[in-house]
Amino acid sequence: MKIIFILILASSSLSLSWGMSLKKIVKEKWGTLDVVWIEDNEVPTYSVQIYFADGALSDPRDRYGEMDYMLTGLFWGTNRFTQKEISDNLEYFGGNHSFHVFHEYSTLSYYGLNKDLIPTTKKYCHLFSDSIYPKAEIKRYTKRIKSHLTNLVTNPSKLADRIFRRLTLRGTPFEFPVEGTLKSVGRIRSFHLKKKKTYLNTRVKKKLYLRGSKDILRIKDVILGECGWGKPSETFVQTAKAKPIHEKLKTKIVLIPVKGSSQAQIRLGRFLSPEEIQKPDLLSLMSGHLGGNFISALNRELRVKRGLVYSVGSFAQGQKYYGRSAVVTSSRNEKVKESLAVIKKTLGEMGRGKIDPLHLGRTVAFLKGGHLFQFESYNSFLRTLMFFDHVGRDWKDLYRYPKNIETFSPKIIAASTNRIFNWDDILIVIIGDKSLKKDLQQIDSTQTLDYRPYL
Repeated sequence: MKIIFILILASSSLSLSWGMSLKKIVKEKWGTLDVVWIEDNEVPTYSVQIYFADGALSDPRDRYGEMDYMLTGLFWGTNRFTQKEISDNLEYFGGNHSFHVFHEYSTLSYYGLNKDLIPTTKKYCHLFSDSIYPKAEIKRYTKRIKSHLTNLVTNPSKLADRIFRRLTLRGTPFEFPVEGTLKSVGRIRSFHLKKKKTYLNTRVKKKLYLRGSKDILRIKDVILGECGWGKPSETFVQTAKAKPIHEKLKTKIVLIPVKGSSQAQIRLGRFLSPEEIQKPDLLSLMSGHLGGNFISALNRELRVKRGLVYSVGSFAQGQKYYGRSAVVTSSRNEKVKESLAVIKKTLGEMGRGKIDPLHLGRTVAFLKGGHLFQFESYNSFLRTLMFFDHVGRDWKDLYRYPKNIETFSPKIIAASTNRIFNWDDILIVIIGDKSLKKDLQQIDSTQTLDYRPYL
């Protein structure tokens, strides 16, 4: 059955023109639930995406990872069904599900064949109302998470991402990873998860994003009745404040020594304040031209001309209350100093307006093409609508993006580069052999940190 469903779903990719159309969207109100429905009668499948207006920010300081833990544990067993019975039941329906926890919000998505819509929805409602979080499963899961975190040292790229995020977001509510830390996950107990689930069910505002035929609206009674959602008490929306970090950094470079590492992971960037992420299309074009594709400035200078790295990327983007900028690459230990010099030179030149119109035109064409193709699937389109609602953007910006990025002049792009990637403001994090410290100290002030407190 699952093979048949996958084949049907593969044939249901929406056309670009349909995917970019907002005319098929219907908005409804089910109690306090906002509902967005895209009518689709082409294939007998459905998609349901649920937005919860809270994420990891509600986790207590000593139990980071609690929200992520709670959603993961929904499938570990209820008073009526064992973990295996739940798994077998969902497998029988042939659909799939996924959930994601961010600092500001969380999501649950599931999809399948129309004939299984009601029983599948009933099952998820049952999990949200009756999951018991058995102690044995918590113990196993905690052991697995701790093993994963402890072994991050064997995956330098992932370790670099984790430490770089924590250092650039230090002192903000977004510093700690949503999946928790080595210490925090060990403090989470069954009663904590039950309390968090009750909180999510009864207090947090929710929004549904649906795709399917008119039959999908039949889940209204199930959602309101068996999930018990849509009540007046469900009004909480998570908010946060984070102060921008613009002061001169005491240490420019942070070296995280990893014994025996022949390659160095390089991360550089900084925290972006809410004011700095108000022009997302400009940030997209600027970071895309800097390091977002194979014709980008950094790729040409680091990879094509000098062979210092295999790949390089950059981004500058935001959530609702904060953003981040970063350049991400890796190099051989003996080439780190030269790589950083090239990055600094490229950032400086682009910030001063040295932008080739031909290459900029190619970047614009690349971004315009990618923008269209990301909406080929229904689920991707729904996720984008959800994110736009979360950050308060107009859905019509989906249409405007291709034209918008054509309007930014090299002068505007240069000014954005100079502000977002100014060398004096960014932090550099290097994961590599301890012998790198000598070379790094010749570039700027360098501090050595142990990776273990960041797990």
